[in-house]
Amino acid sequence: MIPIPKTFSCCKLAQLHPQSTRSGPSKTIVAKHLLELIKFDPHSSRVHLSNPTLRIGQRYKRIRQKLALVLLTLRSATVKALPASLQQSTPSASPITAATMSVPARATLAKRAHLLRGKTAIITGATTGIGRAICIDYLRHGAHVVVNHLDLPADRHHFDSLVSIAKEIKSGDPEAGTLDHLPGDVRDPATGAALAKMAIDKWGHLDICVSNAGICTFADFLELSQDLFEKTVRTNLDGAFFIVQAAARQMAKQDPPGGSIIGISSISALVGGAGQTHYTPTKAGILSLMQSTACALGKYGIRCNALLPGTIRTQLNDKDLSGEKGKYMEGRVPLGRIGEIEDMAGPAVFLGCEELSGYVTGAQLLVDGGLFVNLQ
Repeated sequence: MIPIPKTFSCCKLAQLHPQSTRSGPSKTIVAKHLLELIKFDPHSSRVHLSNPTLRIGQRYKRIRQKLALVLLTLRSATVKALPASLQQSTPSASPITAATMSVPARATLAKRAHLLRGKTAIITGATTGIGRAICIDYLRHGAHVVVNHLDLPADRHHFDSLVSIAKEIKSGDPEAGTLDHLPGDVRDPATGAALAKMAIDKWGHLDICVSNAGICTFADFLELSQDLFEKTVRTNLDGAFFIVQAAARQMAKQDPPGGSIIGISSISALVGGAGQTHYTPTKAGILSLMQSTACALGKYGIRCNALLPGTIRTQLNDKDLSGEKGKYMEGRVPLGRIGEIEDMAGPAVFLGCEELSGYVTGAQLLVDGGLFVNLQ
């Protein structure tokens, strides 16, 4: 945490050193790069301009989110423009990068940056696995999240633990997002509409949609039943279509229009799988859906992108990836390890944040540790 006083002045480039002992109420990581003098109230997130010609106004939230990332590359900078009480001598040090930061340090940065502050997101299949990890990181970054789940008795403990984590995040950081939920089956078109409506009723706008819900049951192609095929297609592809359509309808008509839609596809969209003949077509379909909706929705300012996880360890495949199979898969991944669900959260934050990915649409982002490029 880098605390700051209620108001401060800054000119050009200045940064509070991470070891600053100045006390203050804000928990925001502050990196400041403004061309003119400003005063900032961290409680209200308002900017008071000494030069009204800057016309920053409502755009400051976007500027602050961008500037938070400066902390990754700056260790020290001139602080002459700060009040004398905040000026400190800072030892020289090498620039900090995400690669050199420890995992706890990166987690702390993520909690404080609030890259999604004030945004509203809906996430399907979010009580377990990848959807859960994305939900938690969205909350830490300040987004309000409505999660969809089937509300099965067997999964109740997963939901309860997610609610508990959300409360802990909020208690430790008042600027974190709020969690809500709505049970429903994504195969039913009404589920997507209800999710979008809940987000609007509670927070007035919908900024991000993460279509994550899906199933994968391995089966031999010659023995594959019609029931399993239809269930997989209806859940993975039909469900994604209905959720994306419902979110897009809301994003297109709200004022101002716009938003980010993220489809969770898979590396399986690009490669075959002997036991996945019913599954890989659905993930290829999600990738294609994101490409086509990017074309259809660009005029509304809606960005549509696909995340393609590689081999990610979840509660569903943890047993399957133990032993020799796990070692084999690790050997195929250039980064030398199987992915964890948390590895998917950062890319989802990136695609959800227009300050970072505002010119990215119709794209596919592999999150596989290099597995795909090493399949030869």
